[in-house]
Amino acid sequence: MLTGKLDETLASKSNALSEKLQVPLEKSLKELDTLLKQQYAQDGRTSVHGLVLTTARDGTIEWVLPEHVEKFKVKGARF
Repeated sequence: MLTGKLDETLASKSNALSEKLQVPLEKSLKELDTLLKQQYAQDGRTSVHGLVLTTARDGTIEWVLPEHVEKFKVKGARF
């Protein structure tokens, strides 16, 4: 979900401020992903429009196509 956008944003680290914000932003987005995952689980939703909510080994949580679940679990945010 949001983790991919964070990676895009942080890839363009052009000043000291962005470097100082990287760790807090990553933590905040991981916490938000966790909260959203809990909400979807409470609603009984494990898939949305054919996507499957998947947690990778690196802690990244994303909605992915069923055929990409195993690759995502291994690669996580690098996927």
